[in-house]
Amino acid sequence: MAHSLIKCDLGNGERASFWYDAWCHLGPLINLTGNDGPVRFGISSQLSVADACEGNIWHLPSPRSDQERELHSFLDMFFSIRPDAGIDCYKERSNIKEWSSLIWFKGATPKHAFIMWVAYLHRLPTRDRLHAWGISTPTSCCICSASEESHVHLFLRYPFSKQVWSRVQSHLRLRPLAFHTWPSLLAWTKIKSDLAPPIIRKLACQAVVYHLWKLRNTILHNQVLFSPTAAYQEIVTEIRNTIDARKS
Repeated sequence: MAHSLIKCDLGNGERASFWYDAWCHLGPLINLTGNDGPVRFGISSQLSVADACEGNIWHLPSPRSDQERELHSFLDMFFSIRPDAGIDCYKERSNIKEWSSLIWFKGATPKHAFIMWVAYLHRLPTRDRLHAWGISTPTSCCICSASEESHVHLFLRYPFSKQVWSRVQSHLRLRPLAFHTWPSLLAWTKIKSDLAPPIIRKLACQAVVYHLWKLRNTILHNQVLFSPTAAYQEIVTEIRNTIDARKS
């Protein structure tokens, strides 16, 4: 019981257990991979985070499953260990947020979960945030140029986004609903039904948000346009692959 109330602020990684401490936002990795994780990943259950990483290089074997590839990608993208970062510190976790189950759940795709987490907290570098930071940039949406580019506009209210949400819901044989706020999207993921239980809704939700952000960056940096149909097909293919990889 006490362990579930403690989080680890990662420093040099020498004290934090790679498998059993909550040193990243996925929680204890042993809960994500199961008890056979240390064997499959070749990292002893007794090792610290620092033992598993040297600078930006993680001592992990070549991945042999989708879950292993996703964990590799997550660690490579978002974590590095610095010996001079100070000692790892442990403190009491804050109250669990209502939205945490939408983002951090067993079976989530790490890259999707991360973007969903940052988007839900309105921390992605959308144009309205860049402008608020004092960066000289237009605030209009880089896709439609008709509204200010905010998290709510980009992911929920932009007509392109609405079409993608509608197509994904129809694929799940659900009546399409428009989401105007993040809480309404959160409530939708919690609805239980035989056709689309919460786990499927959460996987779909995260995939849509991830691909909308990816699409936005492709348009902004490469001037390459996609149709809602193309975006929808890519999302459905990725969700199907995720389900197939976790049939057990």
